[in-house]
Amino acid sequence: MGPEIQESQMDGAKLRYERLTDAVDTTGSAFPGLTLGCARCHDHTFDPLPQRDYYRLQAVFAGSRPVTIPLVTGMTATHRDESYHTMIAIDEARTAYKRLEKAVKDRVIETKKKKFSPEAVRAYEIAAEKRSAKELELAAPLVKVYSEIKIEEHLSEQERALYKELNALLVKTVLDVPLVDGSHRVRYDGFFDLPSATVLGHMDPELIPVTYVLDRGDLGRNKARVTPGLPSALNNGSEPDEMRYEPVGPRYRKQLALWLTRPDHPLTARVMVNRIWQGHFGRGIVSTTNDFGHQGQPPTHPELLDWLAAEFVAQGWSIKSMHRLIMLSGAYQMSSRFVDAGNNRSDPDNQYLWRMNPRRLEAEAVWDSIHAVAGTLNPKMGGRPVIPPLSKSELTALRIKPWWATPADPAEANRRGVYILSRRNFSFPMFDKFDRPDPATSCARRDVTTVATQALWTLNNEISYEQAQQFAAKLVGEYGDNPPALFDGAWRIALGREPTSQEKQEAIGLMEKLSRKTSAGPENDSPPEKLAKLSPERATGLTQLCLAIFNLNEFVYVD
Repeated sequence: MGPEIQESQMDGAKLRYERLTDAVDTTGSAFPGLTLGCARCHDHTFDPLPQRDYYRLQAVFAGSRPVTIPLVTGMTATHRDESYHTMIAIDEARTAYKRLEKAVKDRVIETKKKKFSPEAVRAYEIAAEKRSAKELELAAPLVKVYSEIKIEEHLSEQERALYKELNALLVKTVLDVPLVDGSHRVRYDGFFDLPSATVLGHMDPELIPVTYVLDRGDLGRNKARVTPGLPSALNNGSEPDEMRYEPVGPRYRKQLALWLTRPDHPLTARVMVNRIWQGHFGRGIVSTTNDFGHQGQPPTHPELLDWLAAEFVAQGWSIKSMHRLIMLSGAYQMSSRFVDAGNNRSDPDNQYLWRMNPRRLEAEAVWDSIHAVAGTLNPKMGGRPVIPPLSKSELTALRIKPWWATPADPAEANRRGVYILSRRNFSFPMFDKFDRPDPATSCARRDVTTVATQALWTLNNEISYEQAQQFAAKLVGEYGDNPPALFDGAWRIALGREPTSQEKQEAIGLMEKLSRKTSAGPENDSPPEKLAKLSPERATGLTQLCLAIFNLNEFVYVD
């Protein structure tokens, strides 16, 4: 799915061109590992990809367009139509409420007009759409006052009774809207919306726009007309030079997909197993995961890459089988703590895998680990994106605040990080601090940084503190107020090992110090029930110790 830029909706040709460009560039990077975007304006300087091939691939996608399809049967849609009267009831209840609101505000503003100049009052009394620029400026203070009137503070006794009645009516009409359809019990999306999905649909052949090679990639500067086709350098003659359209055969995108996944395709299997390898080792056999061309890095183990690709195809392109194969290998099971002076001199970057490289968890895995250790992780799968609560400072970066609608059920905010909402112009702040990639482009490999803001979030954010309280409560529930047992349990749960005697002594000293330092009690007025069994000072000290565990390198790194 390409970018959606609202301003581009006014220029259909430009929007379509940007979508086709995004489709070709992303497809090239993701599957065959080629920098096709370089051929948009001229023949590729380094790889054998002429400009004509780029626009032939655009033509593959030219016959597709985004469409929304229902995910329910016609019966569910019929049941929704039968309940549409509930939406009319909501509209009528809202209209009645707005009438009361307007009546009260109009009465109040008449009194407040006395505090403004006659010119401002006259400008305000002119209809908004008819005001001149000067009148808009004069009326602005009164408009602001009107918008800030709180009707609850100005109701008469009779209006107050009506106000309560209309509020109750609004609540009732909303609650009357069904959650599921009457027969199949399919839950409506959001509020009374039918579940649907956006997919790439097909255009009628006679409506598919003509694709041209563009001079220097500039829209409108057409050169030669092209038809859908495969990259010439990767076509060994077994495929036709031009894709043919057959009414009963696969469309252009499917022909491209079938070609990309042929058992003898020279790139797709290699690119995929290289990505899987990178996921386990932190770096691919080809380190430039999106570029297998001349400008990319050569593989450190070319025979291994070929063998893995052949195994991948032989095992039915099974990703699970590749995970098993790699994780059972001696290379994967090497220790990151193994040190060899000779190897360190000859291969300091560990390209030949004489030890395991320690790797920091991705942002989503850090989130999951904190909640799993605290015992609050919600394993529910599927559904709408998850929107955890944000602090006031985090919300300031969001242009339209209602976009971030937090769930009514707090357990929904504790779901796995992969489900958290990510907008192209705003992503979850915690993920940004832990190097989440730009969702607008294909990311070959995430950056891994170590910056102060990561520790500041884990130490000071409200979510992190609440999870530390839950972790502390979990420990108290299992081990009671017994520091040695508490620390043994904390290390086993969070780090998967027993603490050393030195760590135990340091933990006891730190907890006692924190308990004295934070004698005012926990920051949260309502700590978990099991944690509340301790004194406020001791509860806060244990919570702060759990926060310190969240900040250990061992907690966020895979050895």
